Amino acid sequence: MVYDESGCCFQYECQCICVVHGDPHYETFDGTYYDFQGNCSYVLVKEIIPKYNFSVNSDNYYCNTGVSCLESITVFYKSFEIFMITNLIYVNQEQVFPFFENDDFRITVNGIKTVLVIPDIDARISFGGFRFRIDLPWNLFHGNTEGQCGTCNNRQKNDCRLPNGTIDSSCSDMAHYWYVPEKNNTKCVPPGPPDPPDPLCDPAICKVIHSKVFEECRKIIPYETYVTSCIFDVCHLNSTSAGCTSLETYADKCLQERICIDWRAFTDGQCEYVCEDPKTYDACGTNIELTCDT
Repeated sequence: MVYDESGCCFQYECQCICVVHGDPHYETFDGTYYDFQGNCSYVLVKEIIPKYNFSVNSDNYYCNTGVSCLESITVFYKSFEIFMITNLIYVNQEQVFPFFENDDFRITVNGIKTVLVIPDIDARISFGGFRFRIDLPWNLFHGNTEGQCGTCNNRQKNDCRLPNGTIDSSCSDMAHYWYVPEKNNTKCVPPGPPDPPDPLCDPAICKVIHSKVFEECRKIIPYETYVTSCIFDVCHLNSTSAGCTSLETYADKCLQERICIDWRAFTDGQCEYVCEDPKTYDACGTNIELTCDT
């Protein structure tokens, strides 16, 4: 719900949400779903017209033949460079962990993911394992984003925007154009074709989405793309647990519709998460990390 400047009238608007998961699968701000197998540094999000001095880059690497995975992300805000990789966080090249806060942003780590919150622009970025999500407010960023996450304006037809402003017919092709030249090195080469998966590969973990666990959510949220991405990840990485990010991403979509699912308990331990004492894992608990100040 967004109010106008008078504070008297309001309209409902969707948040700008972009997700990258697995090896890797992209869902733009406007819901376009595509795959991309580059192994360079790329612009995920930047402003078309600079207003808040905000952008997000990613680093991808080959995690198997012809298949890439998300390794780290870097958030640029004002004069800050915030680098996040699994279990490591750097702010302006200085390591901070597991909690950091200043007048501009705060960072928390809950064991599963790292969460960066920038209150002044109501931005929330989470990163964990092979999964990234960014939430931006529509009223501040609509029509003013570009990069691999696309343009947030509720129109998919211009999601595949190139750096020169033209629109490509394929977001998978578009994604290559958002590489970051100054960070690339000899590893940044066009990917070869991935190894063909075992034709008998039929991972049980991906069938969890078809099970009763997700029954209520399937009535509301299309699920086929998440099953497909789960099968691709498990069969190309030869790892059953590789399907966890697809299940987590679909469960996150369900949660946006206020359907909370404790799905990890139904994966035969493949996606289990055990917290360090004294914490306990609760899929439907609060996502606020408690500190001495809360």
